Amino acid sequence: MENHEPFLREAIALSKSAMEGGNEPFGSVLVKDGKVILRAENSVFTGNDMAKRVG
Repeated sequence: MENHEPFLREAIALSKSAMEGGNEPFGSVLVKDGKVILRAENSVFTGNDMAKRVG
């Protein structure tokens, strides 16, 4: 079984970064074959664009 903890920790770090930047605490990490292929954090408030949410 694969260890997902490093990926979860990275998503949490992205969430904290979003919050520190004035956004809601949402972060995501997309993983394929054990490698991160996409990272994102919420930027709705600082980007002034509702489409810039994670997801």
